[in-house]
This record gives sequence, structure tokens and C-alpha cells, in this order.
Amino acid sequence: GETAMERKETIKDSLIAEETFFRSNDPWRNIEDRTLFGTENLRRKLGDLQMNMFRDTIPDIIKELSEKRDAANNQLLSMGVVAKTVSEKRHFYSDLVDNLLDFTRKSLSGKGIDWTLDAYVSACSELNQEFDKFCTDIGRSKLVKITDICKGTPVLVMSTDGGEIRGKVAA
Repeated sequence: GETAMERKETIKDSLIAEETFFRSNDPWRNIEDRTLFGTENLRRKLGDLQMNMFRDTIPDIIKELSEKRDAANNQLLSMGVVAKTVSEKRHFYSDLVDNLLDFTRKSLSGKGIDWTLDAYVSACSELNQEFDKFCTDIGRSKLVKITDICKGTPVLVMSTDGGEIRGKVAA
């Protein structure tokens, strides 16, 4: 340890001294299996042990990763086709908004809802309150007070089939 460092011994010198110690001192000198002693043998055995542990655990790790990948792929598939272009994304969100509005209308009107479930009644009531709050907030916002649109203002119009028209206010 420290004395070897103070004497500036190399690792090779320390390994030779270690081998000499085990060959010359009892009870180790009478044991024929020399692989039981020394840093080099310990390092080799620990490396083998670690490699065996890797070999034993890697199949389980690969299996777990494979299961998680499959679960993620199934979640992606359950989401449907992923929109890639800007137009596809707009169409997707437009459909999403239409479906949400349809559900909201049905919920507020009571049509198409299984009213035997208490959860729908309280959810509908809560949704109605939030919708009233939303309408009140919009009524107080700057959007209500728009009285004119300036010439040159960029405009984007979306058609129901997902197409779009871009332009600027002319007059």
C-alpha cells in the first residue's frame, strides 16, 4: 500500500512480491492450485463473474425492452395515422374540434348520453358551468371588440375538406 508507494514500486514489482509472499508463507505455500491467490487471479475471476452476470441478465433486459417497445408501438397504432404535413395536422385538429363540439352539444342537450351513470350528470353539469364561464370570458375579451381589419392583414381560411387559402386583406 502506502509503503510500496513511498518506495516507488511499480505495479509489476508489487505483483511479483505478492506471488513470492504466497509461495513462501504458510498456509498458502503448500496449496498447489495457484489460481486461488493473487491480484491477477482475483481480477480474472471477478471479470469472469461479471461477464456471467451480464450473460444471465441481458436476455431479461432485452425481453423487457422488447415488451416496452411493443407496448409503445401498440399505443402509437391505437392513436391512428399520425399526421405529418401541416395540412394533415390542421385537418386532424379540425376533426378533433368538431368531435369535441359534437360531444359538448350532446352533453349539454342530454342527447346521446347514458344518464343512468351519475358520472355523466356531474360531468355535464361541470361542463355547462365551464362553458358559461368561457362564454363570459370571451365576451369580455378583445376579440369581441374587433371593429375593423387593417389592409394587408394576413388571413388564413380553412375549408371543410382540409384545404386552405392564404391571402391578405385587400380593401
